[in-house]
Amino acid sequence: MSRDHPADRFFQSVGRPHRRTSFHPRPWSQPMSEAQTATNIDVCIIPHRERHPRIFGALNALNEGQSLQITSDHDPRPLLYQLATNFPGQFGWEYLEQGPEVWRLDIGRLEEQAEGSEDDMSGCECCCGSEH
Repeated sequence: MSRDHPADRFFQSVGRPHRRTSFHPRPWSQPMSEAQTATNIDVCIIPHRERHPRIFGALNALNEGQSLQITSDHDPRPLLYQLATNFPGQFGWEYLEQGPEVWRLDIGRLEEQAEGSEDDMSGCECCCGSEH
């Protein structure tokens, strides 16, 4: 019996994000300068209620063209659902590894943002239990 997750219903209606159809090729995949460093977050070592706030804080700090790699012990579909619905057109993502024990994702800030998209991403509006 499969679980029906709200993110699954959303992606059934708009398509799976790992297909990269709307952001192919990755616009954030240019070589990094010496001043730039890749940002990696391993959420497996972060307390559950701090995970999404920390991820959204790191994503908020990304400049256009930069990316963040996330390592998780579960499929981060809820996170992708939040990105797709709360920040449409601002981020693209690609699965680098898809379980069953480890999921790795590359999330990049797209270079062209919609006008007036100075959204505050300090919170995540989810059920992770964080107080933000």
